[in-house]
Amino acid sequence: MALDLAHVRSIERENGRLRRRIEDLEHEVRMLKQLARVPDEWALQDVPSSVCFTPSERAILHRLHGSYGATVAKLGLLEAIEGSDHVAFDTVGVKIIDVFVCKIRRKLIGSPWRIKTKWGIGYFLVRDRAIVEAA
Repeated sequence: MALDLAHVRSIERENGRLRRRIEDLEHEVRMLKQLARVPDEWALQDVPSSVCFTPSERAILHRLHGSYGATVAKLGLLEAIEGSDHVAFDTVGVKIIDVFVCKIRRKLIGSPWRIKTKWGIGYFLVRDRAIVEAA
């Protein structure tokens, strides 16, 4: 009986290790899908090349730029980061979009690009003509 119990515990440990490995691999697949959607060479015009965006920030900017002037819902921006297969509407996931937008806005200071908020709906990307004309 003791041998059987030890064998069961060994199998349980191996099962836990394999589950963690599966989670790691699923995360890597999501990251690769994200990189495939947003090429590294994509960039907004008039943003200094010294400004570095994370892959998630690039995905958000890419989505906003693709819908230029139109409001993109927070859930749509979350889909741009995680892919539509893994998005669930939850408060934590949607709040992280606010954090990313805040960080992107700081990085866009000095460029003509602005992310505007449509309260209760989402965000949209605009180009500040006054800055463009002054340059």
